[in-house]
Amino acid sequence: MKTIIKSTFLLSFFLISFSVKSQSQEEMITNSNNLTNAQVQLQTDSLNVESLYVAGKACYNLKRYDESKAYLEKALKLDHSNPKIPYYLALINARERAYQSADGYFEQAHVVLNDQSGLDLDSFYFLWATNSLKNKDYPKAIAHFTYSIEYDPGNSLSFLNRGICQGKSGKLKEGCQDFKSAYDLGDDKAKDLIIKYCPVTKNELGF
Repeated sequence: MKTIIKSTFLLSFFLISFSVKSQSQEEMITNSNNLTNAQVQLQTDSLNVESLYVAGKACYNLKRYDESKAYLEKALKLDHSNPKIPYYLALINARERAYQSADGYFEQAHVVLNDQSGLDLDSFYFLWATNSLKNKDYPKAIAHFTYSIEYDPGNSLSFLNRGICQGKSGKLKEGCQDFKSAYDLGDDKAKDLIIKYCPVTKNELGF
């Protein structure tokens, strides 16, 4: 089976993955203040890594992506130990559909990632997997969705999307197992996929 699902259906899951969520007025003010304070620090010390990171993150949250990228790229040249720096660069590149570049930044973040990094590991691997899926690197996407599931076994979207990758890799049986797991976790989209592509699972569930 070459394709489990139409691209337009896939995009309905992933278009918002790398976008900044809507912010409250208070959050926007906080990010603006963080940016201003970081810029003041950078006027006296243009190589202050923490200020470059804070400015880059604030610009990202304010959807000023080009400015964010400039701050973060400068910070990364100075410090390779903070996984948040390449993480945000990965999100920006993925948002720009530069999936190969994004993958490289995810990899850089992964190398120095740990439980004290301050990043949500479930989200980190889910977004990396999503980027791999968009880059049509299905084996890598499966691996990263698997990590996401390990950190949050109750995330139905990780099972659903891993199932899509399994199907695109010709592993229909494994894909249907993932769709069933997603359905068991309450994801109604999985039922439609089971009905369309998984006759054995469909009969088992009595659809």
